[in-house]
Amino acid sequence: MQPIDFYEVDDFREAGINGIPALFTEYRIDRNTLPQGVYCYEIRASDNGCSDFNTIENHVRVNFTGSVITRRPVPMHGGDFSEIYRYGLFDEMSYDEWLTQTEE
Repeated sequence: MQPIDFYEVDDFREAGINGIPALFTEYRIDRNTLPQGVYCYEIRASDNGCSDFNTIENHVRVNFTGSVITRRPVPMHGGDFSEIYRYGLFDEMSYDEWLTQTEE
């Protein structure tokens, strides 16, 4: 799946990843098109199929589940990944709506 322009994403959903407010999409996002002050990460599913949200990483090549954007960096173990121990997906939400509801 080729990355798409951030402003072409039409399926954002409000999300929480390890207690961090986020927006989730099933697309890969072209990071060159991100608004300033936004971080983008990719979600990896587990190999055994028991979870679609196993780790959050800078780039996922296999078992890609989707992308999340956040307003603050996600701490990474060894700079490579962070295990997802808690997440939730909620209603559809636009980027502008999300900005008004989250703090930096």
